Amino acid sequence: MYTFLLTLTVSIHVVAAKSTNCSLNIHHGVGIGQGHFKQYNNSSLDACCSHCTDEPNCISFVFNSDTTDCFLMANTKIGRTGPEFTSGCRSATCIPPTPPPSPPPPVCKNSECPNIVFFITDDQDYIIGGWDNMQKTKKLVAEQGVTMSNWFIHTPICAVSRGALQAGRYLQNIKSNNFPTPVSGFVGSGAQGHINYTGIVAPNNFGKFLYNRGYTNGLFGKWMNENEGSPGASGVEGMPPGWTRWFSGTGYENVTFTDSESPGYRYVSCPYGKTCAQSMGGGYSTSVLGNKTLEWISSLPRDNAFFAYVGVTAPHLPSSPPEWYADACNGTIAPRTPNFNYTSDKFHSGIRNQTPYTAANVEYVDNLAKRRCGTLLAVDDTVSDLIHGMETLGIMNRTYFFYTSDHGYNLGHHRLPDNKFNSYLHDLRIPMLVRGPGIPAGITLPNIGTQVDLGPTFLGLAGLDTPSIMDGRSIVPLLTDENAILPSTVKEHIMHEKETGSKPWRYKHLTVWYNHIPHYTVQGHCEDDWSNTYLAMYIEDNQTNATYKYAEFDPTGKQTGFASPNFYELFHLESDPYELYNVYDEVSEDLKTRLHNEIHEYYSCSSTTCP
Repeated sequence: MYTFLLTLTVSIHVVAAKSTNCSLNIHHGVGIGQGHFKQYNNSSLDACCSHCTDEPNCISFVFNSDTTDCFLMANTKIGRTGPEFTSGCRSATCIPPTPPPSPPPPVCKNSECPNIVFFITDDQDYIIGGWDNMQKTKKLVAEQGVTMSNWFIHTPICAVSRGALQAGRYLQNIKSNNFPTPVSGFVGSGAQGHINYTGIVAPNNFGKFLYNRGYTNGLFGKWMNENEGSPGASGVEGMPPGWTRWFSGTGYENVTFTDSESPGYRYVSCPYGKTCAQSMGGGYSTSVLGNKTLEWISSLPRDNAFFAYVGVTAPHLPSSPPEWYADACNGTIAPRTPNFNYTSDKFHSGIRNQTPYTAANVEYVDNLAKRRCGTLLAVDDTVSDLIHGMETLGIMNRTYFFYTSDHGYNLGHHRLPDNKFNSYLHDLRIPMLVRGPGIPAGITLPNIGTQVDLGPTFLGLAGLDTPSIMDGRSIVPLLTDENAILPSTVKEHIMHEKETGSKPWRYKHLTVWYNHIPHYTVQGHCEDDWSNTYLAMYIEDNQTNATYKYAEFDPTGKQTGFASPNFYELFHLESDPYELYNVYDEVSEDLKTRLHNEIHEYYSCSSTTCP
């Protein structure tokens, strides 16, 4: 484990290879354009430029110096960033210039506004082992605060999940009109092509509202998959509005971060065991992110309210633990729950056609479980060190700390070797913990919540009403009440919710998935295909006094509003918590009709019409 050093560091500036002959407008460190229509291998920067110049449909090109691949694009959407990418385009404004910042709003002081730290992992499940070894986080957050036991993800993939979180809106209200289902090609990293990030999500992200309230906002780690910001001539280009500190990037070791404070706006993490100027955390990204977050918090005036967003890569594939935890999880295996290596002919085609696991399949998922465990031990350390660091700074008593994940996972359950694209609870249920002023210690709440609720919750803590554009709801009134010792903004928010007669809390949760790869297999097992576009709903049904997980599968559902489902799944969760027996054909027509109406009512909702 690496402790926080709190020392200033010098950044290494990495510059991509430059062209001497290209007449197009060149940008280094960023891929401009998404969804290439032509690719050349064993290319060079000048050759790539020539290919684009000679091709009438080419608007931009991307050259990857690591692989020597050249990609021709018909658009200028910002893609991945990194020193290996060099792009060129016909227009001089491929990357829109960053407008000069407006004068900052008056600072909100801690005497009124609390600090907020939001910690999010990537692919950490709650019910198949991902939460089991987080002993420090359990002690410092769960035992000191509230655990939400029925917290679900709205869409189980990285970019779409984060887009819903950032906008506080369900997928149907942030979706793009591109990529009808079933898709015919790649939709972008994390299925980002399924959302309108630049037009809907980024301009209305919750950070903008906090900034206007007087918060200082810092991002550390993963924000999105293809819009992480990129180094520009005079700063980080592509930062969403509302953020003043930006340190973005993904990976485990040797990560190049886009850094708003380093020379060249890049920070290259030092390889583990090597000596270099940037050795905060031994080069392991989880530790680097924790150290950079605490370094930033320590630099702020003690009484100014801040929001820190910490997004680690762990335990996402390739699930690479740090060297000091390489063998810490020996003996860890994928949980052998009843749905492990299980399917039947009552599941939709992507699941029912899975073949039984071989010894090699089992070895794969067990090794993955071990590696995931090691990465999460490093996360556990970082959470602990962040909290202890803020205690040392004397600010933890006015800080709310949130811990969650962007979706659940598969480890051989329902014969899905990895990833998270399906409608089952191990894909959907995630940890959600909160501690802070006025929140009782060691409490578990069963209320149904989702990442769409986080933006309204952060704004509620800052004393702001939920914007009408958002679909989610603040959970602050669930966490505490006006009789507790609270920051003034929190007390005002709870009183306002009470006075305005907030509607009863929801009894159901909606999951939406649009197929994102034509046919995606791992270890010979399908994880996403044409059949896997669905609406799913967890519902506590008052009429039958039962809890169900219901799903409708419609291959063309994205563009048709799920008008023609071709398969249904229904699980009675009290008697079948592992989702083994699809009972859809056994229940009454009345129940089928009610569930169908409930799920489509949810899918058509927006703003205050959402439950």
